[in-house]
Amino acid sequence: MEVSKALVEAVGATFADLAFLDAEPVDDRPGEPNPGQIVAIEFLQPLAGYLVLHLSAATKQSIIENIHGVEWKSLSGAEVDDCLMELVNVTAGSFLSLVGAGNGRHALSLPRVLYDESDLLADDDLVDYCFSINGETARVSLKYVPDTT
Repeated sequence: MEVSKALVEAVGATFADLAFLDAEPVDDRPGEPNPGQIVAIEFLQPLAGYLVLHLSAATKQSIIENIHGVEWKSLSGAEVDDCLMELVNVTAGSFLSLVGAGNGRHALSLPRVLYDESDLLADDDLVDYCFSINGETARVSLKYVPDTT
């Protein structure tokens, strides 16, 4: 499957299945997201790259409350982080499966919760995709180098 289509499908399905939220791609970037949280995961094998979710505070809250079924303030910081890390992990795994990476066998790094974009490695090869989630803009950044073996 083509990379852009695979990413849109992976994000849409993961947000719908795990967080019960619609993630609709937007082309016109109705305003850059003001991240409340950044979650990243690296592709290790059989290809290189990574996936980064840039989530506003409102989107983060919706995700957490929908997955846990309780008000997010009642959860510990570790529970919140674990939830977001699982979301990026499932999204990345779904994306890699859809693009046929490693015939279903691939390795990912442990997901990381970041608190500032400066924690990301600057990379000119990142491609940004924007999604509307509950009226908020979320950005998904992707670096994907197809397996050439």
